[in-house]
Amino acid sequence: MQCTCIEVNCDDSCDTILQEIVKARKPYQCCECNETIQKGEMYEHYAGKYEGAIFHRKTCKDCLSLRDAYFCSYSFGNIWDLFKQEVYECSGNICLEPMEQLTPKAREKACKIIDEYWRDNVD
Repeated sequence: MQCTCIEVNCDDSCDTILQEIVKARKPYQCCECNETIQKGEMYEHYAGKYEGAIFHRKTCKDCLSLRDAYFCSYSFGNIWDLFKQEVYECSGNICLEPMEQLTPKAREKACKIIDEYWRDNVD
């Protein structure tokens, strides 16, 4: 089985201004899972420019691990939905090798999505 490389087809792209892993000085909200990034936790801070406007995104370490393991390209805000879509499109036979790269919390969430597919689609 060929491993999954989820590619997001976007018509537009943005210019990266800054992309760094930093420690949270205060609580932030992850742009992917909407969970709180607690003070002291590491997260990705991304600053970009799109159509002349500067924007910032903060991604928790769990969502970042999923993105790094399974995505060739991405757009902010929907990696979990796209991962679930990929699981369903490949009939639950998603490559498990990248799971080793996920944080424990991301692995648990990804496995739950895969288990959900098998529970809902077993004859």
